Amino acid sequence: MKKSAFTLIAASALAVASIALSSCAASGEKKPLDPNFTGGSGIHDILGGNEKTGGLTYSGGALTSATDKNITSAEIAAGTYRISSGAFKDCKKLASVVIPDSVVIIDDNAFENCVSLKSITLPDNVEVIGKDAFKGCDDELFRTSGGVKYLGDWAVEATNKSISSAQIKDGTEGIAAGAFISCTSLSSVTIPDSVENIGKYAFYNCNNDLYEISGGLKYVDGWLTDVDNLRSSVANVKLDARGIAAGAFAFSDKLASISISPSVKVIGAQALSGASASDVFIAYGIEKIGALAFENCKSIENLTIRDTVTEIGYGAFNNCSALSEIEIPSSVTKIAANAFKGCNENLFVKENDLVYVDEWLVGTENMLLRNIDIYDETRGIANGVFAGCEALESIKLHARVKSVGDNAFENCRSLTEISLPEGITYLGERAFAGCVSLRTAKLPDSLTEIKPYSFAKCGAMYFVDFGDELKTIGDNAFENCRSLISIDMPKVESIGANAFADCKNLLEIRFNGTTEEYLAVNVARGAYSSTKLSSITCTDGKAAI
Repeated sequence: MKKSAFTLIAASALAVASIALSSCAASGEKKPLDPNFTGGSGIHDILGGNEKTGGLTYSGGALTSATDKNITSAEIAAGTYRISSGAFKDCKKLASVVIPDSVVIIDDNAFENCVSLKSITLPDNVEVIGKDAFKGCDDELFRTSGGVKYLGDWAVEATNKSISSAQIKDGTEGIAAGAFISCTSLSSVTIPDSVENIGKYAFYNCNNDLYEISGGLKYVDGWLTDVDNLRSSVANVKLDARGIAAGAFAFSDKLASISISPSVKVIGAQALSGASASDVFIAYGIEKIGALAFENCKSIENLTIRDTVTEIGYGAFNNCSALSEIEIPSSVTKIAANAFKGCNENLFVKENDLVYVDEWLVGTENMLLRNIDIYDETRGIANGVFAGCEALESIKLHARVKSVGDNAFENCRSLTEISLPEGITYLGERAFAGCVSLRTAKLPDSLTEIKPYSFAKCGAMYFVDFGDELKTIGDNAFENCRSLISIDMPKVESIGANAFADCKNLLEIRFNGTTEEYLAVNVARGAYSSTKLSSITCTDGKAAI
């Protein structure tokens, strides 16, 4: 039975009806969960404990500190999800940093006072940049436009506190925490539709003319940023709201329910972090639940997610310690690592050392498993579940599986072959990267895209069977697969940068189309670098590379 003290409801009537909770009925006996299981996807075992490598210290998938403050360059380990607060603070000789695509969160003060830092690339997956994360870094690191400093696709800071207006550039993906804090003259901000995440306190203590107050809630250019003297236990987000900024309800300890408009497509990172809640209904129209969106909502007990949601972000329900029931709709194609870490043990079902939430495989309690046959009703494998399971030799995936997450089998060094069943539509980044014993891979016709690094560094792979409907081969997808000699390639539309780079024995690619059709393929620079290829064999002759 639902305990309806906190409900996320679409303002339109079609979102009001409740959906019955489906159970994760694994075949056989449902064993109680090991009380030591934290609910995280297996990624925490890639960099588990307190591991030191390359002058950096990791714990539980997070980079916690640079052990040497005189470090001049850093390459953060693949699989890292978080750069912790102050991790590189006062590393004054640090000039360059390589951040892997797995990083989602860059915490407060992470690179503060790195006065020599001139080179860093933010991955597309970053959803949180904390307050003063890059304060005091070299000016060459930033681009400045209209009184705003940018790092990559993020607005990170106002150039001065006296700024009176700001127009955030089109294409900007996020606004860092505290970016415009205490800009007391700031009375006008234009935020483009490209922005998905706005950090905590981004517009705190600005000119009162900047804010629109409606129903006890404070908005900046349509984004809900804060609660302003909310007298009721019910918050009605206005119908044309564009998004919810991080921490908007963090201190609303008396909030009982929130009515949210379908105009909000993304519940941004940390959006409802710490809000008082006991039951949540994700509104119709919402497409993504961002990183740490409901972190520390410790009273949530039941959760129904509408079937417009496609992605559940990193740590989305982290430490929701009362959460014991959930329905994940078939629309969801991606669940990030640690999405349910620290949730109530009754949320999880265990069978044969595998841990499930609803019909998603989210973790394993045994990193020494050799052979795996997953529950036959499983619809998806969350990010990083088996990453670093070095003893794993084989896995059987059933026909209902639609999604294999990022890093899902990364560094499974004993895995020798994989056959993905027909019906899989999502194969994540680095899904099988570093599987050094993997010899063959069979991909289904339903898979139209191979994500970046999906099979990178699979040194033993000599055969890959592409599905006929494949359209995209991502950057570095087969980089350093040195046993590949020949490939039969369907009529793809694009081949990413370094897709087959360092496949040193690759002699032939047979393209299932004419030379004219191959020449129309978008082939990025370096796609075939350091191979033995001199041309592409097409159905009517050779095409130059």
